[in-house]
Amino acid sequence: MIAGIGTDIVYIPRFYKIFITKYQSNPRFVNKICSKFMHKVELAKMQKLQEAEIEQKTISNTTKVPLHIIYAAGVWSVKEAIYKSLDLDEKAEVDKDKGQKVPTLFLFSSIFYKSNNTSGKPIINLDANHLEAACVSPGLRSQILRSKFHLSISHDKDYLVSHVVREVA
Repeated sequence: MIAGIGTDIVYIPRFYKIFITKYQSNPRFVNKICSKFMHKVELAKMQKLQEAEIEQKTISNTTKVPLHIIYAAGVWSVKEAIYKSLDLDEKAEVDKDKGQKVPTLFLFSSIFYKSNNTSGKPIINLDANHLEAACVSPGLRSQILRSKFHLSISHDKDYLVSHVVREVA
């Protein structure tokens, strides 16, 4: 049964402008900003893409958006779509009496990560170790564990779109 749907669209030149502008003044900026929304697996992949581009000197080609920036935009879009697919009533409450919420960045950087299966299809992975964190309510933990996430990503020139369908048995 479909329990939630999330969609997000990203304007890639916006990411490019932020990354390139900030990167020129602080080369560590890209990793610093990306660590706020990327899981360690995604960060490692992005860093490999970035290193390969530096080696091939394609990162300085201003006519083309570097692949690591497109990858970062895709990860951002996927995380937004996942978040939108979660049940709003259970989304991030830790303690309803206190009104505490799970930090969105924690959900983005610690619990979910995007990768590809052996045929190249994008998939959403769950890092279950972080679900036991104190800031994740039993309701949200249960919702995530019962869910299967289906992902579709597409991009063409300036735009990238991610679509997530959350299914429960």
